[in-house]
Amino acid sequence: MRTFLSFILVFLFSLTIQQREIQAETSDNYILHTTSVEQQQLLQKELNDLSINIKESFSINEHTFTIVRTNQSEVIHQLIKEKVITDAEINQKVQNQVLTKAPSYQPLPWGITYTQADQLFGVGTQRKIAILDTGIAYNEDINSSIAKKATFINGSKLEGQAIDDDAKFHGTHVAGIIAAKHDTKGTVGVDPTARLYIAKVLNKNGIGYVSDIFKGLKWAMTEKVDVVNMSLGMTEKSDLFETVLKEAYDSGVIVVASAGNNSGAVQYPASSAYTIAVGAHDESGRMPSWSSFGSEVDVLAPGVSIYSTLGNNQYGNLSGTSMATPYVTGTISKMLNKYEGNRTSARVNWVKQRLQKASSFYIKADGTATSHAGRLNTKRSYDGSSYMAHTISVQNSNGSIRILSIYDVNEIKKISPRNILLTSLDRVEKYQLKKIWNDKWLKK
Repeated sequence: MRTFLSFILVFLFSLTIQQREIQAETSDNYILHTTSVEQQQLLQKELNDLSINIKESFSINEHTFTIVRTNQSEVIHQLIKEKVITDAEINQKVQNQVLTKAPSYQPLPWGITYTQADQLFGVGTQRKIAILDTGIAYNEDINSSIAKKATFINGSKLEGQAIDDDAKFHGTHVAGIIAAKHDTKGTVGVDPTARLYIAKVLNKNGIGYVSDIFKGLKWAMTEKVDVVNMSLGMTEKSDLFETVLKEAYDSGVIVVASAGNNSGAVQYPASSAYTIAVGAHDESGRMPSWSSFGSEVDVLAPGVSIYSTLGNNQYGNLSGTSMATPYVTGTISKMLNKYEGNRTSARVNWVKQRLQKASSFYIKADGTATSHAGRLNTKRSYDGSSYMAHTISVQNSNGSIRILSIYDVNEIKKISPRNILLTSLDRVEKYQLKKIWNDKWLKK
């Protein structure tokens, strides 16, 4: 099985193993995974015989996770070999994904108008949304939206409290983007009617353990939330985290995660197939150089100089994929009004496909190519309408014109998503394909 070594700071460094030595130079906290009552009872006996103390143990459906502190990596290997445990990992740390703060005033955030979320202020949801972050500070714009709070930090659990002690009020800022009240002061969120379930899983430095994320997600699932916002990440995949995310996915819980701010590959858990991965774009629609990007990204959303709530009734701007993610979370909250199926994985797939259908193509800053991920549009996502018309005029390099259907364009995007350049003709869903590198395809 795989296990990991990592401490996640500004940039994360991780080592994985599969049939390798478990390394613990920087951490001696392990997550031990069992999948049956008998296996868990055997593990408890073995740990007692070895005089290894159990910090905590908790279950998510048939999966039980036991947190221990030990430097005896060879013992962990032996437990796996003898099938006392299914697998094990270093209890990694995760970090929020925020960049800067530049306080200013604006009555209506640009992200709200850009995504056309303001056209849906009359649509109420009372949707249950969980925010796994640094907690929540007092701000009258969001205080009435909070349904429940809990803290899961370093193995502890505290019901009814989730104090945001982060210097940037990261969790509070995220909450405001989702659900700040629609009134005449402060700011406004994408879904002001949402009910917020706040799980503090990151400390005052914006860092937390994977095991605490597990417990926060379990708590959210127990509360039967509809959407979970995770504006956090790490560079290395966690197999145990993947197991927990699949439980949420199979239950129809939609997990929205930030892609990362490291200018490189999409971070985890956004890179998981069981989440909706969100990158950032600025007010002109361009993706900033720091936004992590790859084929895992499902949609781009406003993430540069985003105005939202801070502690003590203050407001300010923050940037990062952490800020883009709650725009998508709030949009999904509205979209679910239109979903008529059951709470299964089909609901997650329905949301992802509808978001992608309604999103617009992103044009790179140098104007040479577009990515496969489009920019979020809350109104079209709610309506279920496509960004483009049913056909598109295509101009070949030799000047000839061909009409492509949306199906044709999607096929091109699958083959070579970065080889398409779209230039807006107007804002009424008309787009002309100016250049396709593979001209032979057009001559078929």
